[in-house]
Amino acid sequence: MKSIQIVPVATILFVLLGCVSSPQVSQNAYLTDQGLKELLKGNYFQAEANLQVALDLNPTNPYTLLYLGDVYRETERMEQARQMYLRVIELNPEQSAFRGSEKGAGAKPYLDVAKTNLERLEVTLNERNALKDSDEDGVIDDEDKCPRTPGGATVNHLGCWVLKGVLFSRGQWAINPQVYPALDEVVSILERNPQLKLEIQGHTDNRGSVKHNQWLSELRAKVIRGYLVKKGIDEKRLAWVGYGFSNPLARNDTAEGRAQNRRVELRPIR
Repeated sequence: MKSIQIVPVATILFVLLGCVSSPQVSQNAYLTDQGLKELLKGNYFQAEANLQVALDLNPTNPYTLLYLGDVYRETERMEQARQMYLRVIELNPEQSAFRGSEKGAGAKPYLDVAKTNLERLEVTLNERNALKDSDEDGVIDDEDKCPRTPGGATVNHLGCWVLKGVLFSRGQWAINPQVYPALDEVVSILERNPQLKLEIQGHTDNRGSVKHNQWLSELRAKVIRGYLVKKGIDEKRLAWVGYGFSNPLARNDTAEGRAQNRRVELRPIR
């Protein structure tokens, strides 16, 4: 994580103590200073406690907002940190406790630091989002063609839930017994997720006519659906569709590619 930028203590004291106009502001300044000290020591819980009280006393102290943003950032509450930095940047000087020193040394540092920390925060968030895997299937969101895959599902390189193994022999729709364990795992996932509904999608290789392969893909999808129903899954949770050879995963000019294309995918539906 990129380090945060801190306003020098001398600048803080110049602004905080030079603009004290009431006991409430004085107490805010003291707690903000204590919050900074705890922040620098890595005592984020105590830093947050001090800064929250300080913020209640004076919600327009830019340093209180700035340091609270730093606490949130260091404790991985990124959206809250972002909001604190934005509040500093958008702060109206006329409403600030430091309006009397806006032309002094204190005005520019807190604004520049807030902008710098916000920029660094956005970079961090962008980097994380680029690698985010919301459904935790091992395929990052930017490359996942099948979001919301349930936990435990076996997915391909596109993040789509597939039944591994040779499900069907060429031109056949009878399920090969060696894939029964994979189908039983689908049953287990459905039992663990009683609200989950599936669309069972049948696919073929490109040998044969379009009409024949469309019929075959539909039949294969229905056969898989029938297996799941026999295992106790409510048929109302299971839709089916056939795509023939219109959506290949691999090239059809090799035996290996054709075997990959003779497949069944499972798509969660609402």
